[in-house]
Amino acid sequence: MKTSVLFSLFLALLIAVPADANTPVHSSYEPHTDIFFGPMMVLPRGMMRDDVKTMGVWELGFARQIKQTPLHLGFSMGLGSYGSYQTEVPYFDNGQWLNTRFKVNDNVRTFFTSLRYDFRQNATLVPYAQVKFGNYRMSSRYRIEDPMSDPDCPKDFENELMHADNTWIYGGSLGLRFQPLANATESRDRFTIDVYGGFMRGNIIHYAAHNAPHGGAMVNGPIQVGDDLFIHREANYIANQYHGTNVYRSPLDTIEFGLRLGVRF
Repeated sequence: MKTSVLFSLFLALLIAVPADANTPVHSSYEPHTDIFFGPMMVLPRGMMRDDVKTMGVWELGFARQIKQTPLHLGFSMGLGSYGSYQTEVPYFDNGQWLNTRFKVNDNVRTFFTSLRYDFRQNATLVPYAQVKFGNYRMSSRYRIEDPMSDPDCPKDFENELMHADNTWIYGGSLGLRFQPLANATESRDRFTIDVYGGFMRGNIIHYAAHNAPHGGAMVNGPIQVGDDLFIHREANYIANQYHGTNVYRSPLDTIEFGLRLGVRF
């Protein structure tokens, strides 16, 4: 439903935004490369929405125009997070028990290859459509701080991966690029601003969720989730404190909204 509304709004925008005067819809010019960076908000749908409300991702990438066509082939990668947890735990070291901080971060990593179609070129406002294919990874990593280290720059007793899984995804988006100096000859003057919305779909992915709305990420012992049994590596510093965590599984089904700041070369 939301995807169809987004598409309808995009068509209305495409009709409403006029092309620059004396500028053909598909005027040709020398091939160029767009380099962009910006935040993306990912909103899970379906089953995953019960465990993860939102994911924040920072994206970096580029898109290269294919000869003198409105098509652009691109690549991007993103890093972000969707949850965290922190508590004090006893740590046994050199014959004594010490209190230290135990931190868990739930992270996201993405890699995408994309194909973008610009409906106009050399225009101040450029509506576009994009399809993409790539890999989506969700992981959880824990840190145990050394209580004897500098509190302003703490070192770690432990810093290890707890759980990770990934899935191949496909998706699409519709966006609008603002090019205030579309016909500038100096590359340093040809900056762009993009706003876009779209969707992503993938296969089943397993993930932890330490900020789950239902509060189910912390447990007092190993748990059974469907056919999966997940237990942390046992160690004295988490004995009777942090024995296990819920691992959920769901098809990856999200909508996304983003902002990109770019430079054209």
